[in-house]
Amino acid sequence: MEMKTLQTFKFKTIEKEGKKENNSISVEVAEVAECFMNAAKSLHKLHLKITSQGSYAAHVALGGYDKFHDFVDSLVEAFQGAEGMLLSIPSTQEKKLNTVKEAIEFLDYIKEEVTDLQSKLKYSEIINQLDLVKEHCNGMKYKLKFLS
Repeated sequence: MEMKTLQTFKFKTIEKEGKKENNSISVEVAEVAECFMNAAKSLHKLHLKITSQGSYAAHVALGGYDKFHDFVDSLVEAFQGAEGMLLSIPSTQEKKLNTVKEAIEFLDYIKEEVTDLQSKLKYSEIINQLDLVKEHCNGMKYKLKFLS
């Protein structure tokens, strides 16, 4: 009986010898991933400090911050698997949010970034995953606008 050898695969990385490879779609995916990480942190901070009339509803609506952690994992893991490369995710300062209005504007910004990325991706499965992010942003915006 012949044993089959398990084939191993090597992943490329965007960073090679301290220089970033000029692969713009990989850079854009990494930037959107960082945007999701920052969204989780920024929305969580606002969630914890929201007060005044309607604050309970806004507090509950902003509780959706936690899904952005899952969105990061889904996006990065799917892209790395599809491309066979590891991303180098940048580290940027999160957006400081002080009001529900700023949160709504930030959710609109996230949707714009996602739509822009979707237009450049060739993987329908990742494009579809990103639709879930936009759907989540819409749901949060609805709760913040009409239930607070």
